[in-house]
Amino acid sequence: MLTLACAAAAGAAPPPANVLVTPAGGQIHGGALALDPRRPARLAAVFWDERREQRGTCTIAVSSSGGARWTTHPFAGAGSSNPLPSGMTLCRSAVAAFGSDGALYVAYEAAQLSGFAQVELARSADGGATFGPARPLDPDASGGGDREPSIAAGTRPGRVYVSFQRYSADEERAVIAVVTSVNGGATLSPPVAVSPAEQNAAGSRASLAVDRAGRVYVAWVDGAAVDLDGGGIARIEVASSSAAGASFGDARTVAAVPSGCGPNDDCGNRYPAVTIAAGASGRVVAAWSSAAYPGPARVFSARTIDAGRKWARPTAVGAVAVPDHDQHAPALSVAPDGRLDLAYLEQARDADNGLLDAYLVHSLDGGKTFSPPLLLDGAPSITDRGYFDAAVSVASSNASAFATWIDGRRGNAGAATSDVVFAARRDSNAPAAPVVRGALLVRAGRTATYRLSSRDGFTPAAALRFRCALDGAPLRLCSARFMPRLAPGRHVLRAQAVDAAGNRSPLTRTVVVVLPRATPKPR
Repeated sequence: MLTLACAAAAGAAPPPANVLVTPAGGQIHGGALALDPRRPARLAAVFWDERREQRGTCTIAVSSSGGARWTTHPFAGAGSSNPLPSGMTLCRSAVAAFGSDGALYVAYEAAQLSGFAQVELARSADGGATFGPARPLDPDASGGGDREPSIAAGTRPGRVYVSFQRYSADEERAVIAVVTSVNGGATLSPPVAVSPAEQNAAGSRASLAVDRAGRVYVAWVDGAAVDLDGGGIARIEVASSSAAGASFGDARTVAAVPSGCGPNDDCGNRYPAVTIAAGASGRVVAAWSSAAYPGPARVFSARTIDAGRKWARPTAVGAVAVPDHDQHAPALSVAPDGRLDLAYLEQARDADNGLLDAYLVHSLDGGKTFSPPLLLDGAPSITDRGYFDAAVSVASSNASAFATWIDGRRGNAGAATSDVVFAARRDSNAPAAPVVRGALLVRAGRTATYRLSSRDGFTPAAALRFRCALDGAPLRLCSARFMPRLAPGRHVLRAQAVDAAGNRSPLTRTVVVVLPRATPKPR
């Protein structure tokens, strides 16, 4: 059994054991995670198997127990109700997203052995148990085909967005395109070009996000100025749409970063990879990994509060990178209450044999600062045994952060295999006792107003709830602006903070004295 390596904080319950999602013996890739916003215990992970006899199938694992138990079955390709198009023999690069109404969407590549691929979209109305017919996003795909889909659900039911890279025939250049559906995939918009023609998005998957106002964001890596023989600069680019994906504004450069590539096309984990997440209207965070050859890749982030018109200066996330030990493959997610989760992979204890660990950090201030890194598993994967495509994914509820990653544990001895591993990090620490601000001496007949505040290590301060009571009355939910009616005399106001996971703080007791009404002076 896999176990989490983090030490539980004082008074906190130990984290649950990690779970192997996939059956033993596979050469698994992907593992992209999705969470149902209406039912946070419902999760889905999509993946594919690179064994020769399994390459024509994409598989989904579903859980209705918060990740404690999983069931798997094919959803596209051989063995499913959605066979691949004629001439396509490979199913790969699967991604998934739940809509606001609980519908589950999956997008994936249907590919030929030559590399040419098309992206298809399918919808499930029953949490992934069954899927409707798949639809090609770009029936007229040409050149090198369409690859590397990303997916995001809109704020309205039935609205879903898929981005992909359109590759040239020589596979050396790519542009970003987005397809939109407003009716659950029944019909699809024509592909809308997002990246400028002079840019080159080849080699790194784009990322999609939708903020609460419905604005759509796409992030990608522009490698037009990258010299694979040892130099050049890549650019982290973001464009947004306020027209529900029908058109996109000009791309904005978030950061110019080293390509990471060295002689003989040696890029390794240093070539930039980008992820993006959006919460409240206009508030977006992008994260990426990058490094100058031959230095180690490091994860950075930047944020905007005005829908991408201006971006803050990038800052490094996590621990300082060690020479030859890359941090890479970042993945972002936002909880409904605004907490930002970031997962990434790191070779911090690599001894030149491919040791790989998964880490998780979170931010309670919109990406200004992040928590210390949390190691998600005590034993690393050894990635240099066979073909290993490192990947990590993250999903967020108010009470928990969930992560999946490709793990080579069962391939560390014997035949080289890989799995999807799942970890849940649920908040088990109570908030701080509330601070109560307000008058301690009031006159009867006048309104007494008390403002309550607290802090928590996992729930943003603005999302904390409070319970209040006077004297011997039972505690009940109350507003952070508490305005009780007080009779003359001495009273004890009790207040308690409650976080998103239901953890309750110690009580704060405040003595309030109410003076009788002033007696009018005789004239």
